[in-house]
Amino acid sequence: MIEYLGNLSDHLGLPVNASSHGHMIDNMIGWVHWLMLLLFVGWGIYLIIAIIKFSEKANPKADYHGVQSHYSKYAEYGVIIFEAFLLIGLSIPLYSQIKTALPNDDVFHIRVISQQFAWNIHYPGEDGTLQSLLEILNIPYTGPDSSLAQVCMDKYIFTLLLKNSNLPVLDRVLLKDEMEDIQMNSPYILKPRFGGSSIGVEIVKDLETAKSLVKNSNLYTRGAVLEEYLEDSEDYLIAAFGYPELNLSEIEKPIRDSTASAIFNYQDKYLRDGGLEESSRELPAQLNKKEKNEILSLTKKLIELIGIRGVFRVDFLKREDKIYINEVNSIPGSLSTYLWKNTNLTKLSIIDSIVQEALESSKNKWDSTGSDGAALIKAKDIGSKLG
Repeated sequence: MIEYLGNLSDHLGLPVNASSHGHMIDNMIGWVHWLMLLLFVGWGIYLIIAIIKFSEKANPKADYHGVQSHYSKYAEYGVIIFEAFLLIGLSIPLYSQIKTALPNDDVFHIRVISQQFAWNIHYPGEDGTLQSLLEILNIPYTGPDSSLAQVCMDKYIFTLLLKNSNLPVLDRVLLKDEMEDIQMNSPYILKPRFGGSSIGVEIVKDLETAKSLVKNSNLYTRGAVLEEYLEDSEDYLIAAFGYPELNLSEIEKPIRDSTASAIFNYQDKYLRDGGLEESSRELPAQLNKKEKNEILSLTKKLIELIGIRGVFRVDFLKREDKIYINEVNSIPGSLSTYLWKNTNLTKLSIIDSIVQEALESSKNKWDSTGSDGAALIKAKDIGSKLG
C-alpha cells in the first residue's frame, strides 16, 4: 500500500527510471504530492467552513476572542510530523545511498548550463581532451585524434590556419573588451570560440551588443569570435571519411523553411521533427560543375592540411560566385551518414569502417611528419598573432 501511495510515476506517466535509485526519488516525490494534495483539500475545506461559520450573517457581532478550539493546532502538528517523515524517513536515507565522495583531480569536468526549456551540457569529447587521455592509455577510439580535434574546435585558430594556407575563409576576429572598432561590416555573427551545435551563435547589430552578450552569458567564458553576417549566403555541406580510402559524400544544401531562424540554430538542427536526418535539404545540391568541383577541391586541400580520422563534415558558405570554408565538424551530428544515402554505402558500413580504422591504428604520437605534423607546423607562428 505504501509503495502504491508513494510511487506516482506508475500512474502519472513520469519518465522511466534510468538509475538504480530513481525509484526512491519517484517514491519521495509521490509522498510530497500526496502531502500537498492533503493540505490543499484540508485547507480548502477549512476555508469554506470559516467563510460560512464566520460570515456576517452567522455572526452579526464581531467576536474578539477568536477560535477557542485546538483542532487547528493539532492539524499543524500533523503537518510537522508528516514533513519530518519525509525528511527523516525518505530524504536522508535516499541521500545516504546516492551521495559520493568528492572526486579527485583525475576527472573530466562537465559544465552544465541551464536555460529556459533547455539544458546545455559541455563535456570533453570534440575538443581533444578525451582523445589525449585515450592516446596516453593506448586505448583505440573512433573519430578525430587529439591534434585534429583541437584545431577544429578552436574557431579562431582554425581561421588563422586556413588564412596562412591561402584557403578561402571569412575574416574572424577574437572579441576583446578593449576593442573600439573592427574592420568588417555589421551586422556580425557572434560565436563561442570553442563549441558546437550552434549553441551561443547569435546575430548582433554592433560591437557593443556583442560585448554585452559575452559579459552576461556563461556560454562565452572561454572566449568569443565575431565574423561578418552574410545575409544572402547559402550553406553547403560535405562529409568525408578516410579509411580504408578517402570517400566524399554528396554535397548537401540545407533548406530553411519559413519558420526557421535567420541562421541554423540548435532548435533548427536538433529539436525539429526528425532532427538533422529528416530536415529539408537538396541532396545532391543543385550546383554547376565549376562550383561542385571547387567544393570537392577545397575539401581535399583541407584534408591534406589537417588530416582526417573518422567521419567529419566541412561546412561551406557561398555568396554570389565566391565559396568560403566556414567550419569543420570533426564529430558531426549523426556522423553525417545521411549524406551518403543516395550511394551504395550504408550507415552500418560507414560505422564499420571507422571502427576498423580505430582498431588498426597504432598508438598516436606527436610527430612532425604526416597530416598532423603539417597542421602543427602551419600553426607554429599563430601564437604571435593571438595578441
